[in-house]
Amino acid sequence: MVYHRGGTDCWYVSVPTRHGRVKRSTGTTHRPTAKARQRAIEALGPDGARGCDLLDRVADGSLALPVLFDAYSRNDVDGLRARLDDVDLAVHVDRWAAWLVDRVKPTTAERYVTHVRTLMPAGEPFQRSAFTAPAIAQWLATRTALGQKRRPSATASRRKDDPAPRPVSGASKRKYLAAVQSFAQYLVEMGVLAGNPLRDVRAPRANAPRANAPRCQFLELPDVLRLVEGAQKPYRAVFTLVYGAGLEVSAILALVEADVDVARRQVRARGTKAWTRDRIARVADWAWPHVTAHLATLLPGERLSRGVTRCAAGDVHRDRLHTFGLSTTACTTAGIIGPCAWSAPGCRSNSSRGS
Repeated sequence: MVYHRGGTDCWYVSVPTRHGRVKRSTGTTHRPTAKARQRAIEALGPDGARGCDLLDRVADGSLALPVLFDAYSRNDVDGLRARLDDVDLAVHVDRWAAWLVDRVKPTTAERYVTHVRTLMPAGEPFQRSAFTAPAIAQWLATRTALGQKRRPSATASRRKDDPAPRPVSGASKRKYLAAVQSFAQYLVEMGVLAGNPLRDVRAPRANAPRANAPRCQFLELPDVLRLVEGAQKPYRAVFTLVYGAGLEVSAILALVEADVDVARRQVRARGTKAWTRDRIARVADWAWPHVTAHLATLLPGERLSRGVTRCAAGDVHRDRLHTFGLSTTACTTAGIIGPCAWSAPGCRSNSSRGS
């Protein structure tokens, strides 16, 4: 039966549990509704044996009786039980980032966390029940890349609207998938997941057919010399090796003083993607004086590009191109947007002909 307690208008009911009965509020002042909720808890109690675990939650205050009654009315008791036992996976992202420290490179770990945060934004819950193969496949298919941001004009603005977001390439989607698969592996190892739900998610093709050929801009040696000689240190040395030795930026950032063979005017470039890309590159005659001048400022064993990042090099490179009125929308290779002067097949500037 339902009853009033302590002079309040709310109806109370005796909740049966496996350890006795406890008095709890029905959450309503409407007597017919209170009686309906009483019938529901009697059906779920020890006699019905359908929801003793849920009634225990009502008894300890972790589950409100109206919430239980709504699930019972919709015949969704099992669904309520699953939701109560769910886990917020978003709280595990920071722990996973620490787990990555001794498993991948720091730059890879940073990229992984950035990718996963597009699925699980910081400060927002992401339940374990939502971490399914169909959900991840749909998230992967909707990844988009925004257009490059432009600096505001100091004069009257004639700026056009930014282009609409475009789907990322298959290669980028593979990186997103690799990040979320690493997160799933961590959750399995920590016992948060019983199994990896992403086993059936297929990785997109890395080299999907292109509708149009990549746009390449070829620079003649005078333009290359203007771009390189006007750059500030240490970017001058980076651009010199890009255009004068045909090296990609990732390999240049990994160079140390001992990798330069002064006698032969060669540089040993260690490829960052595979051991087969470890090779020797000859420096063009026009570029060698810039290399030797930069070497004179280094200590034995010091990195050639101290304090330089790929993003910073790309920004400076685009500024140099803009200064000379050159296109900054040519195809992208090795992390810098601009003329294809870095050892991409079929994409080499004419600067190498100056040697």
